[in-house]
This record gives sequence, C-alpha cells and structure tokens, in this order.
Amino acid sequence: MKLLFDPIYSGKPRRCSSASKYKKLTGRLLAARPDVFIYWRVPTWMDEEDRAWLPSDPRVKYIEVPCNRYDRVREYQHITPDLEDQISFNGSLWDADVVVTMRTQQVAAMRTIMGSPRQHRFTWMKGIFLLEEMLIAGFRKTVPVCHQRSQEGLSLLGHGVADGSYITANHVRAGLIDLARQEWSPSRVRELMAKVKLVSPLLFTDFEAKAPEFRYVRGQGPFRPFHVGRINAFSSRCEETFSALDKSWIMRGAGMAPEASSQSEGSKVEVPESVTLGLNEREEFHRKIKQEAHVCVNNALDAEFSMTVLEPLCFGTPVILPDAEWSRALLGNEYPFFIGGSEAKIYSAIAAFEADYDKLYAQFLEWRDTAFVERMRPGGLFGHDMYATLEADLFGFCDDMRTQVHKQWGKTGLENEVVLAILKACEGKEEMQFFDVIREIAVKGEFTTLRVNLPEAAPRAKLSLSFMTAWPIYRLQLQVLHGWEDASAEPGHMKRSKPA
Repeated sequence: MKLLFDPIYSGKPRRCSSASKYKKLTGRLLAARPDVFIYWRVPTWMDEEDRAWLPSDPRVKYIEVPCNRYDRVREYQHITPDLEDQISFNGSLWDADVVVTMRTQQVAAMRTIMGSPRQHRFTWMKGIFLLEEMLIAGFRKTVPVCHQRSQEGLSLLGHGVADGSYITANHVRAGLIDLARQEWSPSRVRELMAKVKLVSPLLFTDFEAKAPEFRYVRGQGPFRPFHVGRINAFSSRCEETFSALDKSWIMRGAGMAPEASSQSEGSKVEVPESVTLGLNEREEFHRKIKQEAHVCVNNALDAEFSMTVLEPLCFGTPVILPDAEWSRALLGNEYPFFIGGSEAKIYSAIAAFEADYDKLYAQFLEWRDTAFVERMRPGGLFGHDMYATLEADLFGFCDDMRTQVHKQWGKTGLENEVVLAILKACEGKEEMQFFDVIREIAVKGEFTTLRVNLPEAAPRAKLSLSFMTAWPIYRLQLQVLHGWEDASAEPGHMKRSKPA
C-alpha cells in the first residue's frame, strides 16, 4: 500500500499543526503494517531543524516541492504542475494507491487527474481522503471568500467525491451539511452525512489540575495572563487582547506579567512592550501553560478544533473565550468563561481572575471535570480518534480494492497479456523495477507501444490522456493475483511476496 501525503503548510513543518497531524498518522500507519510506504510532499524552503523533525524511516520518501510560504490560501486554490504530475495514473508517483490531502476545493479535479479515461469504470483503483483544515464557505467568518457560490460549491463537491472526509469542528461539519441541504437532493445529503466524520486529532484522557505551587496567590508573585493562538489583527482579534493585557499591566505594574504565546512569525500586529512575546516550541508551551500561566485568553473570531484552547483546559488552566458559535460548539453551553470578545470584557475578566482566583478556579475545575470530560471522553462528541478512524478507513479502502481486483479478473480467469509478459520476464527474479521490465519487454519486440509511455520516451505534456498507459492496473494485478508486493518507497520497486 502506497500513500501520497499532500499537506497544506501554514509555516515551518515542525511548527505547523497540519504537518504534525501527518507525522502522527505516519507513525501509526508504519507501525500497523509492514507493507505501508509513504510519499510525503514537503516544502523546498524547510530548514535542517524541519528535516530533523520529520520521521526518519526508509519507508517514507520526501518529495520537495515549491509550496507557497506566505499564503496557504493559494495552495488551497490551485493544483500545481508538480502535484498534477505526482497524482496522475501516468505520473512520477503513479503507484500511489491513495492521496491524503487538505485541498478541499481541488479534490474533484484531483480525482479526475488520478484516473485514466480508458479505465473510467475502475475508479476504485485510486482513492482520495480529505482532512478538512479550512472549509471555505460564507458562514465561516475568517476564511477568504472571493466568490461565495463558487467556493461553497467546490467545498461541497470536494467532500462529496472524496472516499473519506474528516472534520474536527462540530459547527463546521453542521455548516457543511446545511449547505448540502440547500443544493442537493435528500439522498445525496444522507450520503454526505454518513461520509463526513467528526473526529478529534487528540483524545484527551488525562486531565490535570494546576499544582498548588503554580496557582496564583496575591502578593506571592505577578499574575500571568497569556494570549494563546495566532497573532493577527482580523481572525484572532489580537489588538483587543493586547490592549487589554497592556492596560492590565499599567494598572498593576510589577504585579502583572502578561505574555503572548504563539507560532505566528512576522506578524504585522505590534505587541506592546509590557507583553512578553514567546514563540514557543510545543514542549515549552506546555511547560509554561502548566507552570506559569494563571489564565489564558483566546479571542478568535472563528476556530475549529483549537489545540491552543483545549490543551490549557486539559492542563488545568482556564481560558477566557468570546461568546461565539465556534466556542460554544467546541466546549458546550455550560462553559463558565464565555466573557471575552471586546477589549473591555477581556480586561474585566482578567481583573476578576486576579481579584478572586481561587473562587473562579474552583468554578473552572467543576466544569472541566464534569461537562468537559464527558464531551471529550472516548465515545463522547469529540471522542472519536482521527488517526484510528483514518487508519481503519485507509486499510479498508485498500482491502476493498483487492476485492475488486479479484471480482474483475481473478474469478473470471481472464489474464492481461501485458501482465503475463511481465511475469515471464521476471521468472527467477525476487525483485524488479517495473519500468526496467517494461523496457526489457519492449526491446524484445513485445508490446512496443508501451515504449512511448515510458518516462524517458516523451514529456507527459506531449501525450494525449486518451492514449497514455494506465500503469496501476498492471501493478494491482501483479500484487493481488500473482504474489508481488511493493518493496520500497521508490516508484515501481516490487518484490515477490510468495515464492516463485
């Protein structure tokens, strides 16, 4: 089984939440089965620390590609030439069985590129699974909508034609279903509801209370409110938060030590001198939340499954939040601190925590250890593990694919003549490089038309799609019916899984 990972990067891979999801998925899939190999698209501009952060395993092949470093929206909106080549049935990574992507609005086009017009009945030979990171639709307050009807249509279509669809925010999934109700028939809406799964990238099973020595006691050190999340003027509304933090410091002086903890580098939002800017790696962020922060503030206009909100709650640190659709969908109506939004409300909330910390902290723990635990527990609303769900779905898809091969060719006894020629050429061999064998066959004068489709024969741009050879069909028959399997993360490298 070979997979192509297509993340959308919002920053350096080691600091990018999207990349971290692919990293965790990689570890899980490699541990589950020895026949899993991964092609992973990574940005050309990553540094040595990023390379050291990525999983080091011979079954993972990293493909450096020119991703946009400054605007991930451009990545969502188009298919680059290198991606078109990699996902094509006749491209450089032709033997990838499944693409795991985040390009919602391009999924339908990607599906088209992955399949051959000569084998349109065999769409089950290639799969595409969608991890939704930024649904572009009119009901989202912080996404760039250029033409609402077009973009909503593309978002719906992407989820509709994907083989698997995964969303981490309850209100985003509900909004997508509502869009489908406006545009689609009841049967298609039901199909979408069954396909789009609400999953959690992190199952919370351990809940901590802040150790007594790290709780705020007036007169025994400064009160430390933390901004957590992205730093930008619009979606995070940081200017209101920073102003509230600054005024809190002005009124309390040395008794107030605010900090902004974020991974946002190069932001144009000015951080006041009174607010410490901490560009913390994940481990340092966790330490500070547990040991230094007394309360956190996240004033986002919209968010999904926000780790910068959920992790502090699990570590025992309250978070001041706006009263918004996203925050209520995430934490439920019982959460006691939907009191942010404006500068004045944030300032008042910080002052309230500083003035009566023990009372508000006890109120927080009562909610956290009841309603929150129930919401996040295995089997609860957010208790469906994204990685376990995706692993089961990916392996299930490939098992179904093998079943289809048996159904189409195994039970009929019909043999593909090219496959028979490959088997003859591989007699006595334990390994092969697929295209080397095709060259050998062509040199002998057999199936010479295949020669024009070899990588060195002609640029793919000069070949008509209708006449390109769909290599995957031969590989699948070799694997399912004749005892061959993938040998490495190099395209076309195969070995016998059964003795000759």
